[in-house]
Amino acid sequence: MNSRIRALLVLMRVSNLPTVWSNVFAGWTLGLCLTSSGAHDNQKLLGLFLNFNLLLLLVGASCVYAAGMVLNDLFDLDWDREHRPERPLVAGRLSLPAARITTACLLTAGATLIILGSASLARTYVGVQVLALVGLIFIYNRWHKGVAWAPYIMGLCRFMLPLIGFVATGGGPAASTFALKVLFNHAASLWLLTVLITMLARHETRPSGLTSDKDFLMLLVPIPLLGVLPWNGLIWVSAVGFWLWVLISNRRHPLPAGVGGRVEDRLAAFPFVDAMVVGLAFGIVAPVVAVVLHAFLLGCLVLILIGRRFVPVT
Repeated sequence: MNSRIRALLVLMRVSNLPTVWSNVFAGWTLGLCLTSSGAHDNQKLLGLFLNFNLLLLLVGASCVYAAGMVLNDLFDLDWDREHRPERPLVAGRLSLPAARITTACLLTAGATLIILGSASLARTYVGVQVLALVGLIFIYNRWHKGVAWAPYIMGLCRFMLPLIGFVATGGGPAASTFALKVLFNHAASLWLLTVLITMLARHETRPSGLTSDKDFLMLLVPIPLLGVLPWNGLIWVSAVGFWLWVLISNRRHPLPAGVGGRVEDRLAAFPFVDAMVVGLAFGIVAPVVAVVLHAFLLGCLVLILIGRRFVPVT
């Protein structure tokens, strides 16, 4: 692989992109589940969930995420020179002007694609959401070193993804109270998971003294969703899958040496949380459609595990 392309892929943390897809897809699915349950043709119903608009949303969200990752390295140059000299910009594998141009192009393309992938009546609302997301990304990257509140801002970046997916379907104005509860509890779960990952990742370069005394907080991530979702089998399987994934990871990667492994595994846990929301589809859409929707999330998990073998996640 060309060294510059490799450097760009590392900068953009492309191995994490499937987590973005699963977050947006869960919001998208929730929005459509509330307006498409009357359809009886499985092929037509599946076409509502998996279509070109969704593809535009996923590519657009990927571009915005990747831009945020490149921006992170641009702001962290001095830190990386001291603590992570292997990073592409510090090592000189990609120039600073190229990184800046890449960031601008990705942000522009990402915002445009997300808006184009939204229902026509929802584009103004989605545009405001994208603007807020970009603002949060900039705030986090600009001031995240040395400030206690930075992980909470990073969590808000994740919080925005299912909201964008949901509103992009055009079903926002007609959303029921139940739908909004699920949406915001889902976003809250993603926020909590992101905050905990970000706090842990801060110790990758200084793991000494780190203990497991706050590990129980990670087990709370599915609780907001379990409080509002109907307790069907698939939702419980997804929640239990998340808990087992975290507990096995903790056992495989004891602290303090296992910080990096735990961060990798917890990033890979996003599809489990998203699967809880998509589990709502059972009983609303045809079983074959619900199975395909979950197959998409399983595919995201597999791609995360494969991708991190080639491109570092942090």
